[in-house]
Amino acid sequence: KNISDKKSKELILCSFSDNKLQMKLGNITLLTKTIEHKFPNYKVIIPTNNEGLLTVNRLSLLNNIKQLSSYTDYQGVVSFNVSDGILSLKAEDDIKKTKVVLKVSCETLDLYDNYKIGFNDKLLIAILSNLSCEEITFKLSAPNKGALIATDDDNLTILLMPLILS
Repeated sequence: KNISDKKSKELILCSFSDNKLQMKLGNITLLTKTIEHKFPNYKVIIPTNNEGLLTVNRLSLLNNIKQLSSYTDYQGVVSFNVSDGILSLKAEDDIKKTKVVLKVSCETLDLYDNYKIGFNDKLLIAILSNLSCEEITFKLSAPNKGALIATDDDNLTILLMPLILS
């Protein structure tokens, strides 16, 4: 069956069985298989009591984290410290003896002062780069619990696990 675009004359060859699907286009082969086990209960790891809210401009946060990423240690930890409507982003590397702090304005709700949590810089960059919304909201509870990232149109929620800050 031809399911490629109209410009291409190549055919995508599809074959399937009860639990497998194979597609071939030129020298590329894609093979998929149906999961035969019970799907894990993902709902148990998604936090439900994240009442602290941190709302920030997505591009501002992305650009600041990109700047910090060259100063992080081998784990890529960027720490968030929220105090008085300011999000302080910190990256440090004990081996290189570097420490950089950048500040971003934010809005908070039900988040205690001097709240600190750490995330991986590369994961944050990947997440923020692939969103198109203007603002994002981190739904937070304890610094050792997962954070939910919600877009301003509420069409997407992302679970981001924190890193332990030293």
